[in-house]
Amino acid sequence: MRGVDTSVVTETPVMSGHHWVDKLHSPMMAWMILFMSLLITLAAWQLSASYAEERAHDRFSFQVEEARLAIKKRMFDYEQLLRGGVALFHASGNVTRSMWREYITTLEINQHYPGVQGVGFARWITPADLAQHIDAVRAEGFSDYIVKPAGERAQYTSILYLEPFTDRNLRAFGYDMYSNEIRREAMSRARDTAQPALSGRVTLLQETNQDVQPGFLMYLPVYRKTVETVAERRAELAGFVYSPFRIRDLMEGILGAGLPELDFEIYDGEAVNTEQLLYDSTNNKGWQSQQQLDVLARTTQMHIAGRTWSIFFAPNKAFEIANKTSQPLMIAVGGIVIDLLLLFYRWFDCA
Repeated sequence: MRGVDTSVVTETPVMSGHHWVDKLHSPMMAWMILFMSLLITLAAWQLSASYAEERAHDRFSFQVEEARLAIKKRMFDYEQLLRGGVALFHASGNVTRSMWREYITTLEINQHYPGVQGVGFARWITPADLAQHIDAVRAEGFSDYIVKPAGERAQYTSILYLEPFTDRNLRAFGYDMYSNEIRREAMSRARDTAQPALSGRVTLLQETNQDVQPGFLMYLPVYRKTVETVAERRAELAGFVYSPFRIRDLMEGILGAGLPELDFEIYDGEAVNTEQLLYDSTNNKGWQSQQQLDVLARTTQMHIAGRTWSIFFAPNKAFEIANKTSQPLMIAVGGIVIDLLLLFYRWFDCA
């Protein structure tokens, strides 16, 4: 009798490839794809926004530095202008009024040095020489000449030459700048260092009742002979070549129409102090731009002839318009639309 094979054959189940295909077409996978695509869209938007912000920052920094360099260069040019006047005294020994007028006229300062009110020479006068000095100037034809303000002082100076010797500059003739504390500080510093010295904020003698502007002065000492020590500089001081500046005229001369995309303010000193405001490009007396909380706004310091200016820069509406870009928004909106379309496609593909 044939035997019956009673062994049990066990079959190993084979996983169908359709199982993973089904998972790919499941709603869960559609939501996962949406989540990943939204992350990619977010990353693209952040990169675009960061690039736009960096580009605006670079543009702002470039314009700030451009303005700083323009101001610094022009003030250096004025230092050289004063050095030329000192060189004239050293070369000539005795510079007369006509020589000074011819020298300054030849320089054509209105054309080549816009913003400067004039170039002058202030004589250093001891109390013992005061009467003789006044008589000598009156002998030139200025019968009403006096050193002003009147009064006894330990030391005098007098604005003897100032070209162009017309209009506003006539008001300064004979003024003792050393009698004023702010001017005296700069003159003493120039005398003792033999270097150009910028004064603090003053109201110039040239001002009238109209269009009054803050001002300042730059001094460079003239010595009777070569000096090395502070004691020698004080003993041999003959006077100062100097220039007065009206700040708004100066800034217009340096920057022309100004900085179209920036508002800025200049303060005399190391602190932003409204009382020491020299210049405000918006003519709002320094308070309005300080309210600007733009992240780009900054205060920078500039050192000129021994004096520190604090300059506050802020972007204005023109800057915002010039740097406005819709690229980050377009990337965000476009990415979200594509993500949603992809979701709908996957969702209906699962149905």
